[in-house]
Amino acid sequence: MAVSKKKMKVATSRHDIGMEAGGIALMLVALFCIASVFGFHTADEPYIVTLPWHELFSNGARAVAETIHNPFGLFGARVSRFFIRVLLGYPSVLPLFGFLLLGWRLFRRQPLESALFFLLYSLLIAIDLSAMFGLSTASFADVMAGATGRMMASFLATVIGQAGAWALTSVIGVALTFFMGRNFIVETIAGASAFAARVSATVQEYRAGRARRRRERDEEQARKKAERLAASLEKKRSRTPKKEKPVREARAPKAGPQPSPAVPEVAAQRPEPVAGPEPAPFSLTFPEPEPLIVPAEIEPADEPEPPVSREPDDGPEMIIRQGVQEREADLDERKLKVRTHDHVKYRFPSIDLLQRPKDEDESFDEQHLAETKDRLLEKLKIYKIDVVRIATTVGPRVALFELELAPEVKISRIKSLENDLAMAMAARGIRIIAPIPGKNAVGVEIPVNKPRPVLMRSVLSVEKFKNSTMKLPIVLGKSISNEVVVDDLTTMPHLLIAGATGAGKSVAINVLLTSLLYAKRPDEVKFVLIDPKRVELFQYQHLKNHFLAKFPGFDEQIVTDPEKAVMALKSVVREMEHRYSILEQCGVRNISDYNKKVSGDPLCYLVVVIDELADLMITAGREVEEPIIRLAQLARAVGIHLIVATQRPSVDIITGIIKANFPSRIA
Repeated sequence: MAVSKKKMKVATSRHDIGMEAGGIALMLVALFCIASVFGFHTADEPYIVTLPWHELFSNGARAVAETIHNPFGLFGARVSRFFIRVLLGYPSVLPLFGFLLLGWRLFRRQPLESALFFLLYSLLIAIDLSAMFGLSTASFADVMAGATGRMMASFLATVIGQAGAWALTSVIGVALTFFMGRNFIVETIAGASAFAARVSATVQEYRAGRARRRRERDEEQARKKAERLAASLEKKRSRTPKKEKPVREARAPKAGPQPSPAVPEVAAQRPEPVAGPEPAPFSLTFPEPEPLIVPAEIEPADEPEPPVSREPDDGPEMIIRQGVQEREADLDERKLKVRTHDHVKYRFPSIDLLQRPKDEDESFDEQHLAETKDRLLEKLKIYKIDVVRIATTVGPRVALFELELAPEVKISRIKSLENDLAMAMAARGIRIIAPIPGKNAVGVEIPVNKPRPVLMRSVLSVEKFKNSTMKLPIVLGKSISNEVVVDDLTTMPHLLIAGATGAGKSVAINVLLTSLLYAKRPDEVKFVLIDPKRVELFQYQHLKNHFLAKFPGFDEQIVTDPEKAVMALKSVVREMEHRYSILEQCGVRNISDYNKKVSGDPLCYLVVVIDELADLMITAGREVEEPIIRLAQLARAVGIHLIVATQRPSVDIITGIIKANFPSRIA
């Protein structure tokens, strides 16, 4: 009998240890999944999709892991994508909390009935919430519904309609909350109230203790300060030199009382006479009276104050002007899910796809700016050019110094010093604006020592771009005063971009295309992309079903072959002629008037982008030049616009006729 009891105790202890270990493991897994879901980032998806599970320990996985935003790395990113994209979206954390509670009950070896009941309730309410978010068209509905929620929402909308699906999911959610989650919600509220009361009592106790400690510290500091003042006063008295008057022969005192030559304070300090032999009357010395100590001198003054040194006058004071503060706007606040004119669902790209600028991107080095100003004034002083006032505007790449010159200084003198000033500033190059239009000043543009990057998100997330009423709004960057420059491509009407290799032509084209993608729907603008270099515009091939124009007989959407480029340009010319015939039949002059008159089937704008025209001119020559000339001359009125990039706009590449029809140019 004793042996059987011992075996039962051992089995019970093993069972308890197993329950505790299982509870700990279940809580750890649930906490990891919850933290991974809350660490989900949309920028991780392109890397996770292209990296299979079996390559998690390869060299490619190490390179991908450096770009993952999820705090739990590749595995956490995969887990979060599984729960959010494949399962129920963010409501998936509700059953995960149920598993967390179940693990806690296992660890504490408590009854599991209430934990299992809450797990079932959280799972059902998560499914219902996912279906409700799947029926919604909000911008955040994708991450709140998941593929499962979308599938259930589509099934319900097909069977009982959109309104019926909303009514059914709402009734199910209310019923679940009332019949299953009522007791749990009441207990949770009571527990939260008790916890809040405990937290409030703890905070009040902490504040009282901190006030008591602060009061004691202040009293201790006051006591130490009084001791320091007393010690300093005693030290000053002991260091004060006492001068003695030279010994002088005293005449015999006359009869009667004589006034004492000493001040009352000194007389009070004389020693009292004692019994004994009387000192000789002619050997008395009288100390100099000590100066009266006024209350202001009680403060310690052990060290004499250093003399105030005045700096020599170093010219006019520089005024740093604040740049333009653009009003920020969230592009995701607008209606991202829309329908095109063909009643096709389309969603605008989220602003979260772009990199967020850092806080230090708006700062600049004031010390280096002051040193640059001193060198500039010193160099101008050598040439006897007096500056009355100087103001500075710091841009992302260049700092503009506005110099107001003395009345007798001629502008031509400072314009001839451009190279000398560049050498004195040790700059890559400077530019002198003499004078600045509309101002009584001369401008000197000097590159800053630490150029600040201008990120795409910082120029798109502004009110100017979000509320723009332009037909084809494109962002060109920031001005020297940090003002975002947004222009309308339809008013240019064509754009020529020129610069050497590596100067940023392809970056400029990507910025222009990104601006249009964030501003317009697929039925409002189409692109014809011609890329002889084959590597600059290939990432836009994923837009083939939305924004890219289709050509008969073409397999690829990005035109890279010179012969196919000629065919594509000729197809655009035929489209231009067809649109002119439509305008003629309708009796209007341009595409804007046509779209206003015929609101049912409007014409979309067509943007033709040629990344490197010089390569096409070398390989195709005259066959490329003719359609480009026709488009540059006539295509503006029918909504066809050209963006052409080339390395050098020489006469053999950009002829006079083409250049005359490209009034807008970027170098």
